[in-house]
Amino acid sequence: MLKKMLSFDEMLTPVVVKILYILGLVLLGIMGLVMIIAGLSTPYGFGGRMVFMGMFTLLVAPVILRVYVELVLVIFGIHDRLGDIREQTAADSTAGDADHLEAKQ
Repeated sequence: MLKKMLSFDEMLTPVVVKILYILGLVLLGIMGLVMIIAGLSTPYGFGGRMVFMGMFTLLVAPVILRVYVELVLVIFGIHDRLGDIREQTAADSTAGDADHLEAKQ
């Protein structure tokens, strides 16, 4: 495992991104609840805005976070697919060269 990490054969970031997503959800939940509670205990004008922002943080921010995480993971998925294509192309060209040499003989 250490050899894979040091040689960069396997990407570590997708695992880290998933962990950060879970931590982000927990943080957003705590922030949203704190904002709602603080908004309910403050005067009328500013308190209403805080309650609204707390509800936004609880309902909309996790969706935005999810879209961002999915975009990051798509980039890593593209990287993996391109590696597969490169390996397949290299194998095909090697096999094609061998077939070409046999046809000449």
